[in-house]
Amino acid sequence: MLSEKSGDLPSINLFLGKLSGVKVSEVIMKSTYARVIIACGLLLSVQKTIAQTATDSLWMDEIRVQATRVDVEDSYQAVAVQRIDSLQIQRISTTNLSGLLQALTPIYVRDAGPGGLSTFSSRGFSASQTQVIWNGFPLNHPMLGVTDLSLIPTIAIQSVAVSAGASNASFGEKGGGTVAIKTAQPTKGVGVQYSTGSYGTNAYSVKAGQQIKDWNVQVLAGFRNADNDFEYQTRVFSNEAVGFVDVKKKREHNRTESATVIIGLEREGEQDVFYTKLWMLDSINQIPGGISSQSNSAQQDDRFVRWVTTWKRQFDKQRLRISSYVSTQDLDYVDDAAQINSLSSTDLFSLDASVSSSINPKLQTIGAIQLSRAEVRSSEYPADVARNQLSLNLQSVWMPVKHLFIYPGVRLDSYSDFGNAHTAQLGANYSLIKDQLFLKSTVSRNFTTPTFNDLYWPVLGDPNLQPETMIKAESSIEFRLNRQRVTSNTELTVYTADVNNGIRWLPQSNGQSAPQNIESLAISGVELTVSSQIDLNPVEILLGGSLNQALASINQARFENDRAVDKQLIYTPERQYKGHATIQVKSFSATVLFAYIDERFTTSDHSSPFDPLPAYNTLDVTGSLSVETSLGKHQILLGIRNLLDERYSIIRDYPMPGTHFNLTFTTNLKTN
Repeated sequence: MLSEKSGDLPSINLFLGKLSGVKVSEVIMKSTYARVIIACGLLLSVQKTIAQTATDSLWMDEIRVQATRVDVEDSYQAVAVQRIDSLQIQRISTTNLSGLLQALTPIYVRDAGPGGLSTFSSRGFSASQTQVIWNGFPLNHPMLGVTDLSLIPTIAIQSVAVSAGASNASFGEKGGGTVAIKTAQPTKGVGVQYSTGSYGTNAYSVKAGQQIKDWNVQVLAGFRNADNDFEYQTRVFSNEAVGFVDVKKKREHNRTESATVIIGLEREGEQDVFYTKLWMLDSINQIPGGISSQSNSAQQDDRFVRWVTTWKRQFDKQRLRISSYVSTQDLDYVDDAAQINSLSSTDLFSLDASVSSSINPKLQTIGAIQLSRAEVRSSEYPADVARNQLSLNLQSVWMPVKHLFIYPGVRLDSYSDFGNAHTAQLGANYSLIKDQLFLKSTVSRNFTTPTFNDLYWPVLGDPNLQPETMIKAESSIEFRLNRQRVTSNTELTVYTADVNNGIRWLPQSNGQSAPQNIESLAISGVELTVSSQIDLNPVEILLGGSLNQALASINQARFENDRAVDKQLIYTPERQYKGHATIQVKSFSATVLFAYIDERFTTSDHSSPFDPLPAYNTLDVTGSLSVETSLGKHQILLGIRNLLDERYSIIRDYPMPGTHFNLTFTTNLKTN
């Protein structure tokens, strides 16, 4: 829920009590379609003139979710990529994307607790500087610039790819990295799942897949509700004790209800692939507020419909891909006690066409053009606002000598509301030992667009804001071991970044905050990721983990006597250590997940009496047992989270629950 955002985006706090709007528009400008048709025709005619004498040496099948446009295996990319597959998702017993990223990637998740807003920070970049994409299209809210991870349920996710070092040469908008998700694709047959857990949690889901001639039809529907009325411990002043004492309280007015539906249709031919997916979600959430500013009447409703259609065609040594994306999203915030009835509606239409081709066996080019239009309606804005965008993208994979891959790329974006922006990148990957030892390096110039709130918030918004700019660089070494019984992957990455023209909402002389291009940041760090699989038939052991040290600070004074200079950014832990281990014995498996998160600061100058928030450890365990009968395959999974009953808050004033559990029953029925 976006209404509980705290910390790095004051514009969201302003948004909470004031936002209002009207219903979603049903009309998309016809002129947009005309420009799309012309642009696609020009792109295709240009690319068809390229010689077609290449081999398939650089082509990779698109079998996994892509964090970049370049279709090469992760180890051969110029940037580090972490990936979560469907088996890992099944084992860890979490309810949304927030839990997946926190458990299995180096990303730091800023979670306001069950029923609360959840965003993420990658290597010190804020949630508004990083993006979540689905089939190449961004999910970040145009008004706020962030994605609420708690709104993306685990049952809707097939896999996730994280690339913090990726530039926005591929997908634009955000320069601080990419989280790419692939929605679930039910296989042939019918599956049913039921979950129950602590704090009144209940969830149901049904998935079905069927092949009809050349077409695959897939349907998934899920429903979830939870009271989230957990107990927490806090300190209050006692007159009797003449000091502060620890007391237990209960988190109330925190109920959530959500429904998710995904419908997919796919056909794969000899030369082409066509698929269309419709993703719908409706979520109703009570908003309790922080423990020092509780609310008993606030409620937020989030609804979206996202529809993507893609056609891919192989023309000898060329690949054409055309995708369209339509999204409508409502965010309603109501608080009767405070007399707030805030509504917003956002519509987005985008069309993307790309052609991959080879000039010779050692060079592959990827050219793309994208047209999009975003419309926002809010009674707080002076008028309905819209943004038209034209993007041109060109990337290449060049192999000048054996085992060396060079990745140049450029992207030009033209926006109707604030002007132009551009991206450039240059990366390299050299395989010192074929398929085992890789050296990677990349440098890129990126940007982050101002949000609609930054530009159009009444009185305070500034239509003259410029995009944030970023210079990023990273180098890594990756070692892959592949033996008969042991496979492993270890990657060590060193990264650095400079952010200029950073947009920050700062207090003015009248006491109100307004956005300014005023912030300059310095970011650097080291990241280590490891994963291993040991096959001791019938025992299988899976190990993984990450270590991350991120130094992120303001490196230039924003105003006279700025005491935040050279201090760690708010809600950015300097160190994180995460690990997970799974043991599988035939039909039984057990998984342990551990995380250590360093202390965090709640103010930019570290002046709050609550700073720093203490470091914390979490330990989660899950166990599952599978049984096969004449009806199908059945599984029971028990997950226990925060086994050590750690008392902590990720965001100040928003406590996290103690030990709690989740029990899940899954049945995949046999079909003829």
